[in-house]
Amino acid sequence: MTKKLLFSNRYLVYNFEKTLLKDKKVGGSVLVNCGCKDGRTTTITLEGEFGADALWCTKCQYNLDVEHTILSDRLKEALLEWAAQYGIWIDLETDMLVDDAQTLEKTHNAAGKVLVQKLQEELGVAYTITFEPSHMT
Repeated sequence: MTKKLLFSNRYLVYNFEKTLLKDKKVGGSVLVNCGCKDGRTTTITLEGEFGADALWCTKCQYNLDVEHTILSDRLKEALLEWAAQYGIWIDLETDMLVDDAQTLEKTHNAAGKVLVQKLQEELGVAYTITFEPSHMT
C-alpha cells in the first residue's frame, strides 16, 4: 500500500509494506529531518538520556522524534518504552544507585542492542545504526 504525504513542501511516497519513505525530489530514503546542513540523517545512534527520545543523529547530535519517524508502530513503541526505562537503576530523589543497579543497567543495555538490530532490519543498509550503552561510571 502506497500513500503520498506532503512533507516540508515536497511529496513523499510512504510504502507501508517496506516502512521506508522515498523522497521523490531527491530520490533518497528519509527517516526524519535533523539539524544537519542537508536536513537529513542516515547515521543514527541509539542512546538513552533522561527526558529524550532514544534516537540521535550521529553527525549533529540532534534528538530525533521517534513518533514522527517512518518506523513501524511496534518499533516506535519499543523505542519509547526503552527510553522511558533509562536510568531506572538510579533513585532520582537521593541521586544514589538502587539495589541491583548493575543488573538493571546491564539488562537495559542488552535490550538496546536488540533494538539496534530491529532498527537495522527495518531501515536496511541505507542507514548506519550504532548503540551507545549506558555506563554508571
